[in-house]
This record gives sequence, structure tokens and C-alpha cells, in this order.
Amino acid sequence: MTDEQRAAVVADFRKEHDGREPAYIGATNNRFGLKKIGEAIDPWRTPYGWSISTGPSGLFVIDCDGAEAVEWFREFCEENDIDLSQCPQVKTQSGGWHIYFADDAASPTRTAAGLKRWKSDDGKRIAGIDLRAAGGQTVAPNTLLTDGREYAAIEGTADLATAYASKSIPLVPQVLREWVGANRSKATTDVDDIEIAKLRAEVDGAPIPSFDEIVTPIGDLDFEAALSENARLRAAWESDVDGDHSAARMALANHLAMAFPGELTAAQYAAFLSEFEGAGTFDPEKRKRPAEAQKGRYDTRDIAREFAKAQMNYYAQHAPSDGSAFTAIEGEDGADQSASPKKAGVKSLIEFCAEYTPVEFLLDGVIERAKLYTMTAPTGAGKTTMLASLALAVAAGRDDVFGRETPQGRVLYCSFENPDDFRVKLMAAAEAHRIELGAINANFNILDVLRDPKALCKNAERSGPYALAIIDTLQAAFQGDDSNSNDQVKKFAQGIHPITLLEGRPSVIMAAHPVKGADKDKLVPYGGGALLNYVDGNYTLWKPQSSNVATLHYQGKFRGSTFSPISLDISGFESSLLDAKGRRRWLPVARIMDNEAAASARAREERDALSVDARWLHAISRAPEATQDVLSQTMGVSRPAAQRRLSKLKEQGLLALMDGKRVLTDAGRQKLAEAETAAKRTFEAVPEEDDAHL
Repeated sequence: MTDEQRAAVVADFRKEHDGREPAYIGATNNRFGLKKIGEAIDPWRTPYGWSISTGPSGLFVIDCDGAEAVEWFREFCEENDIDLSQCPQVKTQSGGWHIYFADDAASPTRTAAGLKRWKSDDGKRIAGIDLRAAGGQTVAPNTLLTDGREYAAIEGTADLATAYASKSIPLVPQVLREWVGANRSKATTDVDDIEIAKLRAEVDGAPIPSFDEIVTPIGDLDFEAALSENARLRAAWESDVDGDHSAARMALANHLAMAFPGELTAAQYAAFLSEFEGAGTFDPEKRKRPAEAQKGRYDTRDIAREFAKAQMNYYAQHAPSDGSAFTAIEGEDGADQSASPKKAGVKSLIEFCAEYTPVEFLLDGVIERAKLYTMTAPTGAGKTTMLASLALAVAAGRDDVFGRETPQGRVLYCSFENPDDFRVKLMAAAEAHRIELGAINANFNILDVLRDPKALCKNAERSGPYALAIIDTLQAAFQGDDSNSNDQVKKFAQGIHPITLLEGRPSVIMAAHPVKGADKDKLVPYGGGALLNYVDGNYTLWKPQSSNVATLHYQGKFRGSTFSPISLDISGFESSLLDAKGRRRWLPVARIMDNEAAASARAREERDALSVDARWLHAISRAPEATQDVLSQTMGVSRPAAQRRLSKLKEQGLLALMDGKRVLTDAGRQKLAEAETAAKRTFEAVPEEDDAHL
């Protein structure tokens, strides 16, 4: 990074963070190394979050992850008389330890992961010691993460910025340098699961090219030249593999990454494997086979993992950071700002508490102003129906719609998924709640043309101020190419978040679809997991398919005031809207229900559901060999409806398949018996007609 580039970075930082001075500057072209750092730091909620380019800065950082690693390294230093008293030291967000040395080697020491490893008793968590040096990055001290954890300088140890500026960081002891060299061969590469999933999707998403298509004279890769120039690649390609196909593939991946730096794709690597005698057998069904039968086979997950590891190895060894060493930045008065604790975000207790701002609610006790929320609900649960009523309540300032104080304010409703559906639901809700559209016209704006987050923010700023902004839905608004990518989904949410900072401090709610097959206990937004970590809360709306009673609550994450579940009646309303034949339309409208009414409605629906299940169980018990078509005709429903009902009965443990027949389980027979007994009691309670009246 040149002086001009560094100055531009500093200027941008000052502009975006109210004149604050950055303590450290770093950059890298290693996208793998920066991935976790970028996902962990929240640029909207923390005043800083810099990574340090350890290579250009001449730093040699020992990274101890886990209690075992910390204890082992302390003992190692004691046994070898290594004095750490002058070393800057940082306690990491996970309880680990960063120890900083200066590296004066003529040839910079390369970053290495997995110099030593420990597994926890359950075999899941791995602790260890890594080295961050040339080609690496480390998180700067005083960095705050989204969950409040911090990379904190250890009290009593040297300040990193001051020690760096004064060149007083101790040099790497020779004994430590030798230990790193001796253990480098044991080092492994950690690969992010999201990166693997992304690469695997690339391999699965298109046909793997043939070997001939990717090498010259047809393709872009001059493999023959690479073989002649690279003895290690040639040895890996021609090796006589004796059983260890995984190691052979990894060796080939590493040498291909070095032979074609930045050029090779995961699909091309797969094409090389198709011609590589040591690769083993490609088997897409590998993971479904017994462990013993998996030997000598590989699938797209193996391809993605090996390719990602090879790319990381290449960047760690041959592509050191292109960033500047972190530097102390001078303020306008010429004073060194890096050593000032106030500039590092440190505040006194009184200063910190004085910044308290009273909570302001959009919907009293439920929705806070200036917060970013998701609202997750399955299709058909009533997301748009409920949000239409909420938007009307805010625009009109109507407390009775949700039974809570609702101050009047302006609304921006972004209807990106289905504007036509939203239009009729909005008009029906206004009629049901007796809200005149003309009376709230100035308070209600609709955006039904898709905009990217930046353009959306500008629209909101120009047409505001607003008290509420609704995005319906998150999935429709998202313009990335991978909605499961933590990086892409989080960037989308970060792009939406500035709306909460606009004049009016609007609440922003993004309607979201849940993960596939979600039940009422798994209502989290479909997409990268970083989304849930980023937003202030995730509202949920759950309504059984055959029910009119929906429950508004929260799940997964919720910052702020908690509240009890809110019951809503989402049932049909005969609106004045007409269809093409002049008939009035029945449309769903969300209306508040008190607890007693909701409990009574649920009990009635449960009784009805039991009766329906009982009829199906009775029909199956009478004709266990009946096909799905016959059952659908018997019960008077469509074939898909019959399939759904049979699947539900099986999932509930009431029905099983045995020798090609559907049979009732013990639980199914018990439920049928209970239903028949209840029906008998009901019929017995009905008085018989007098014959004289027949």
C-alpha cells in the first residue's frame, strides 16, 4: 500500500467514524485469511476493527488457541528461558493468547497453522498453536466482535502500537524459531466450511470439463510446460500411489496451485483428478456408503476441501500480504494518536453510562425504534397480512389494531416479492380496521421496484423521514448469487442497516422465509448464518396450516425488551373488493386476539384436527391395502392432499408401512379409539327426535 493509498484509507475511516483516528492499518490479497475476520467484526456497531498484516510489518506472532495451548507455551518459554515481559500480548476473544515478536530474518518466516494440536475430550474442538508471519493476518488489539467479545491487550504488558513505533518489540528467540521450523511439517490448514460449500456448489452446478478442454492447445493451462518446469508437480502426477489416494490428491492439488497461481478453478482441479491415476474412484454416493467402502473413493466435497486447502497453502507460502504495516497515525495537532487510550475507545464509567439513551418503541414493548429485525414465517403463515396491518397501524397511529400504544409515523413498505398480493391485502386490512386510505396517504409510501441496498437507502433518505420501513421479503430483495453465503448475506444486511440511522430513527423489518422444512421451533431466516448474528432480533410468526390463530413472538436472537407471545386472528374478511365477475372477495386480515379467545380457538381447532385424523385412521384400518389414489377418492380430497395427510400421520408415529400395507401403530390405534369414544359421548349427549315430529 502506497502512502497515497494509506492516506485515502485513513480519510475514509475518519469520515465514516466521526473523526476517529485508526490505530492500525492492514490489507491482504488472501481472501481465505480475511474471511473469518471480516465475518466477526461488525463495522456498524464498533468504531474500529483492523487486521494487522504481519508480514510487511515484520511481526512474528504466536497464536495460542485454547487453555491447553496457552499452558503448554508458558511452560515452553520457562524451560527455554524466553522472556516475554517486553512482548506485547493480547487475550483473544476465545480466551487464547497472542504474543508479538519482531522478525529480523533475511528471508521472512512464513505463516504456519497447526504447529501443535490438542483435541477436546469429545473430539470436536481443536486447540493449538499457530504462527502469524509473512503471508498472514492477525486481529488487532481492542477489536470488538458482534457478540461483545474483545481482543484485549493484557494488562501490564507492552502496548503494541507504542512498542512498534519505538521499535522495542523483542526479536524472535532462536530457540523459538527452531521449534517453528521443526514443527512446520506437521502444520495443517484449516478451511472455512462456508468456503467449502461455495466451492462444492461451483463443482456441482456445472458439468466438470474434460482434461483435454482445460489444457493447451484447446484450454488455458499449459500443463506440459508446468510438468517440464516443476519437478515436484511431475513427481506428484507420476507417483505410484499405494493405497493413500487422499494424500496423493492433496499433493497434486498443492503443486497445481503453485504451478497455476490464481488461475486454477475447483472444476478444473476436478478435471485433473479425472486423469490422475492416483486419485482413486470418483463416487458421488461416497458419503452414503459404509466407512470401509469409502476407501479409495472421492466426491465433490473432497474436491472442494482439497482445492481450498491448496489455495490457502499457496497464499500462506507465496502470496504475502500486499498491505502496509500498521502505523501510528498523527492527528491534526501532530500528536501520536496510537498510544492514546481515549483514541482506542476507552471511556470512564461515568462517560460510558452518560451515553444511555431511553428506549423508544414503535409498537409498545415489542418493536424498538432504530433497530434492524427479521420476521421469519413459513409461506402461508401470514407475514404480509400481519405486516400490512402493522404498517396501517403506524401510519394511522391506531393503538387498537395490536392492542398496544402505536405512535403515528410515516411508513415505507418495500413490496418486492408480490406487489399485487400486497395491494389487495393492504386494501382489505384498511377496510377491516376502518382506516381511510386518503387520511393516511401522506404517511404511507410504497416501493415496488427492486433496488439494491445502496439505492434503497438513498430512496429512504430522500423520501423520509420514516418511523417504519418494511422489506417484503428479504429473499426477494437479496441480489447476490448465493443466499447461503455468510459473506454475501451479511453484506446485504449491512447495506440495509443505515436506514435505521436516518432521520426519524425508523425500525426496519425484513420479512424472511425460514430454512427448508422448518417447524415452529426452527424459525430462523433462510440464508447465511451471519445474518441472524447481525440483526437486532428475529420475530417469528407461526400458524398451523389448518388454523386461523397465528402467534407472533421471537426466536434465535433478540436484543432488547422481551415480550410474551401475541395471538393474532388471521381469518377471511369479506371485503368490498370485487373479482371480474362482480363477486366480493374474501381476503385474510390480521386482528389481535386476547389470550382467552386464542386458547378457545386453538382448542376447537385441535378437536377438529383430531376428528379429521380419526377419519383417516379409520379408513386405513378398514382397507390397509388401499392405494393413495383410492384413499384420496374415499376421503374426498386431491391426491397431493392425501399424500400430505399420510406423510403427517407417519411423521406423528400413527401410521407405518409393513409388507406393502399401511398399518396403524399402537399410538395410531389408541388415538382412533380415543376419537371414537369421544364421538360416541358426543352423539349420546344429543337428544333423540320425537317420532311425532318425523
